[in-house]
Amino acid sequence: MSSMVFLFALCSVQVSTNDQAQSADLDLRALPVGVYLLKVRTEERTYTQKILVQK
Repeated sequence: MSSMVFLFALCSVQVSTNDQAQSADLDLRALPVGVYLLKVRTEERTYTQKILVQK
């Protein structure tokens, strides 16, 4: 089963995407401090999680 992984900055700018992902590792170290939304879309469901990047 494939899925799509999206990462959005809170201002709705898409900063990352990975389609056809079976699993995904996201390196968030290069992102500026802020709040992001992680969205994972599978064939059955869509999951959304808030992520806080702090340094």
